[in-house]
Amino acid sequence: MEYKCLSDFLFKGENKNINISVSKNSPVNASLSLDGYKHSMVQIIALTIALKMKTVIVNPPIVSDTYVFIAIINELGGTAKIYNKRLFIDASTICNANIPFFLGKCIHGSMYLCPALLIALGKFEYYGSGGCQIGDSIDSHNRPFSHIASVIECFNHKISIESNRIIGNFGDNSDITELDIKNFSYSSEDLSGPLVGGATKTALLLSVNKQKFIIKNPYLKTDVYDMIDF
Repeated sequence: MEYKCLSDFLFKGENKNINISVSKNSPVNASLSLDGYKHSMVQIIALTIALKMKTVIVNPPIVSDTYVFIAIINELGGTAKIYNKRLFIDASTICNANIPFFLGKCIHGSMYLCPALLIALGKFEYYGSGGCQIGDSIDSHNRPFSHIASVIECFNHKISIESNRIIGNFGDNSDITELDIKNFSYSSEDLSGPLVGGATKTALLLSVNKQKFIIKNPYLKTDVYDMIDF
């Protein structure tokens, strides 16, 4: 299957009052063309890891983040490489849930590997992200992870925080059927603040092994549309 991003014309920039309904289906191998959009590529990589799939991304963005993800995937036991303007990923052999300390701290997108590995292997170990930092004083001006952890806990998975790492373990979430993204908004009237996007993407990642799941009031931006389309 050849995949083309549709979100460039779907995304209008306004908040739509809709829900996302996720129903379990059988994954298939896919060849993806993301038109160089880095944020969508990060989420497709995370979904590929969660589903332990084989994926080819056509024309991946040639930026440092891409090479860091390649290194992380290989360190986790999978296979990833760039050849002939294609990023080849085989996540079917991933067996290590410990996201490497140095590599994880090179990019901020590494945080989405936490829910991905939780689905794929039932656990993860994480030492924090790097890259651009958007946190305020409550997060010591570091990129926040608390909302990612909160979404994981909303799915009834377990999070424990030690001095230098975060550990996640799979829990029984058979009775969890929906999540409202407004719980992560700075405003009760609409979706605002830096947490709603990450919460939506984390919820989508964690819902892939559910028979049915409703994400209420999702924050619909370009990479979220691409995740839904994938």
